[in-house]
Amino acid sequence: MKKFLTVRNIVLCAGALLLLVAFFLSFAAGLKVTEMGQQATFKNIIWGCRKIIGPDGEELSIGVVFGTEKVGPAVLPFIGLLLMILSVIGAILVTLLVKKPWAKWVVVALAALAIAGAVFQFFAISQFVRAGVNAMAKEAGITDKEQINKYYEQYLNLFKNEDAKVPVSVVMGVLGILGGCALGVSALLPEKK
Repeated sequence: MKKFLTVRNIVLCAGALLLLVAFFLSFAAGLKVTEMGQQATFKNIIWGCRKIIGPDGEELSIGVVFGTEKVGPAVLPFIGLLLMILSVIGAILVTLLVKKPWAKWVVVALAALAIAGAVFQFFAISQFVRAGVNAMAKEAGITDKEQINKYYEQYLNLFKNEDAKVPVSVVMGVLGILGGCALGVSALLPEKK
């Protein structure tokens, strides 16, 4: 057990832990919106939203806003989460199992992928709105790209009008960047006890 307790492995585990926390926070990612003094919270905006918590705490269907029963996943943040989790798994496996000189560069590349995935989390709101507008357009049979983009701008302004605290997706992005940096640094550290 002592042979695994090195500075390198501790930094690797810290980075992996930060990335895993960011991943699990994605299930709690919501978005609070205030419109005409009424506040609503969209639940699970990254994995696909079905419910809204209304101003009085009542759970409503997403159809109240977008006219569809479900808004699909926010594409970029979803891909970013996959990059983050696969990078963690790959970095741990390479660090622990591969004892070649090139292995550290593989871990650095995986860390760069994790950081890219973390940056994608900053686009969660716009991607959620894009998914909602696309679902609404599909439901209504609208195929005109210009009209879809007009709806997108209109809804994006509504969601940017929010006075909520920092969305969970921003916290996920910051944690992911820190975790990815820790993965990269761990690969460049010497293996000392």
